[in-house]
Amino acid sequence: MDFLKKLANGYNKVESVVISVLLIMATLCCCYEVLMRYVFLAPTKWTEEVIRYMVEWLVFLGISSASKDPRDLIKFDLFYNKMSDRAKKIMDLIIYGIILVLVIVILKSSVTWIFKIKKLNGVSTALNFPNWIPRTIIPISFCLLAIRFTIHFIRQLFVVIGKTDNTAT
Repeated sequence: MDFLKKLANGYNKVESVVISVLLIMATLCCCYEVLMRYVFLAPTKWTEEVIRYMVEWLVFLGISSASKDPRDLIKFDLFYNKMSDRAKKIMDLIIYGIILVLVIVILKSSVTWIFKIKKLNGVSTALNFPNWIPRTIIPISFCLLAIRFTIHFIRQLFVVIGKTDNTAT
């Protein structure tokens, strides 16, 4: 159990740093473009694409970050609050399992999609950069989600079988 907690905490720290760096870089690129466009009257072509890619990465990494604490997941409280504590624990385990399966299905589909995009050999207009490379964030983010929900599932399994009472990450 300590291993899972250390793994989750380490992952959370790395994820927070990457998201913070991307946000700072996107903000700096945006400020640079505003400065170039309105002060020097020399707009750049590349900043719009770079910022778009960074925002896409921020959004997809944010999906994993938003699921950090399993207690923050949306639940139908009307039914959930009427359940016994044991039933709630089992329901949480089932929910994590269903989410994990869905994430794995989307992960598989996104990898297939990336290979299809790569075969098209398309490039971005301003950077002349292969379109498939920035889109790899989709399978990357769902891989990270799969890791996160595997940890949630295993921890909840320990709660259900009575090995621990801690349900938080």
